[in-house]
Amino acid sequence: MTEPPQPALEAVGTRHGSAGRPGVPEAGSGPGPAGWPPRGERLAVAALAAAAGGLALLIAWSVLELVPHVTDSISYLFQGRILAAGRLYEAPPAVPALFGHENVLLTATRWCSKYPPGWPLLLALGWRLHAPWLMCPLLLALAVAGVWLAGRRLYDPATGLLAATALACSPFALLMAADAMAHVPALCASVWCLAMIAGAVGAGAPTMAGEGPVRAGGDAARRTDDGPVRTAGTAARGASGDRGGPGVRRVRLRLAAAGLLGGFALLIRPLTALTLLAPAVGWCAWVLWRRRRLADLVWMAAGAVPCLAALAAYDAAVFGGPLASGYALSEPARYGRGGVATLVPPSVALLHSLPWYLRHLNGCLWGFPWGDLTLFAPLLWARPRRAADGVLAACAASLIVAHSFYFYGDVIYSGPRFAFESLGPLSLLAARSLRVLGGWLAAAGERLSSLRPPARRALRLAAAGGAGCLLLYVPLARRLPEQMLHHAGWYLAVSAAPLRAGVRAGVGPDALVFVAGTPWCYSSFFLANDPPLAKARRVFVRDIPPLRAAALAAYPRAEVWVTRVEVAIPHPRSDPDVAVPTALSWQRLR
Repeated sequence: MTEPPQPALEAVGTRHGSAGRPGVPEAGSGPGPAGWPPRGERLAVAALAAAAGGLALLIAWSVLELVPHVTDSISYLFQGRILAAGRLYEAPPAVPALFGHENVLLTATRWCSKYPPGWPLLLALGWRLHAPWLMCPLLLALAVAGVWLAGRRLYDPATGLLAATALACSPFALLMAADAMAHVPALCASVWCLAMIAGAVGAGAPTMAGEGPVRAGGDAARRTDDGPVRTAGTAARGASGDRGGPGVRRVRLRLAAAGLLGGFALLIRPLTALTLLAPAVGWCAWVLWRRRRLADLVWMAAGAVPCLAALAAYDAAVFGGPLASGYALSEPARYGRGGVATLVPPSVALLHSLPWYLRHLNGCLWGFPWGDLTLFAPLLWARPRRAADGVLAACAASLIVAHSFYFYGDVIYSGPRFAFESLGPLSLLAARSLRVLGGWLAAAGERLSSLRPPARRALRLAAAGGAGCLLLYVPLARRLPEQMLHHAGWYLAVSAAPLRAGVRAGVGPDALVFVAGTPWCYSSFFLANDPPLAKARRVFVRDIPPLRAAALAAYPRAEVWVTRVEVAIPHPRSDPDVAVPTALSWQRLR
């Protein structure tokens, strides 16, 4: 079966000369600087990005009350505040056992997060602006724009807009962006890296392999199997005068940008960046090798070097060596010796973990009742084949399979969080699949010869409008409200309610507060401490009765309080992350 032509896109190519396709200036018809997409397209992308970021911010405010609920988020925010103060780590507080918290290193010499520094570095900017809760929604908006650019360069403008829409309306993405975990910034850096790689691979060729007919009247085209199509004119220019010209400089600049963005993704989540981007980097290397320009990969390496050097320097300063990690310091038995103990046997990974990931992804990406992964089925019959389809599928599969070998996996904010960054390539593939499906429907409509052309156009518009409403209604009007209600309140035993109750109880500005009850609930208070604690006016500590006297001696304050927060898990097997409060009280001891 051959993928039918797409008349609207051909019209764009005829009028503007393959606008938005790799290898030519991305010129548009609307006003704006030369080489920019049309103004209407830019406004549409800006609206999608703003809507996604605004909706994520609304969820953060109305559902999560601007409070981080995941221990990872709390650790990242803690380190971001340390960096914002101009330090790499804090000195350990007096009586360290009172401040123990998951994913936070507390040794004899330092107090800091165990995670890499990329995301805390961005959060430091948020702390300096007194709005760390703003960073994730903002980065989701940037990720939506990055997916659009990647889709535009790999396919065409319409596919880019569809991909941006797919990411912007994903409940999984919107919920994750409401907290402060590292997955959204890793997604943002990786999709922009993919966009830069797509620009570098496409530069010097008017269209991607299988892109459809080249504009009438252009050079005679020669299709190649390395991705782009080279015309006789561009091939001659590439072989001679363009060697040091603007085209080569553009490729090198995009490769350097891809290296920088990929390196920053490594600074955020190293394993995720390696597994997600490796297929795209390999594809880029293959294309450059086919063009006899493999040496240009040096520019990508040059872009990545500053981030890799920063990671090595940070690890040496904070964790004791350029190849050390906070993971190994926190759990040497599991993460020492290269982390071999974190891997599960292939039989477990492929027969248990991988199906688990696919099952959850099938229901969390957009929440369609027929399963989200079925959305990609048209790609199996799409003709002609496109190299970009395989590369994007390999990026998503590489990430999911790699984490299937990891000993731990969980569902956070409605989906398997270790597979979250696959939303970038999966949104692009979903858009490509919808374009293929739309082409089939358009071809079927053309066969209705009994209808006049205006009637056929009206039928196509009605079908497209109905499908669009359905595709937006299910994730945004059904799945997302359900998940917002599910995550409201005491998700992961964390809530803003205990601190609000303290304000009502009259806790003064100079107070020592003992936190008793369910151990998990200390997360609600941890970030209320403002290191260095010797100078902090309010100090929140775990209530460990044998250490009360030591706490009172170390942190003398005008007031001493004890708060008791207890929660229960009503459905520990089916819903282990949802808690309900059973006790919440404040009592002044002096």
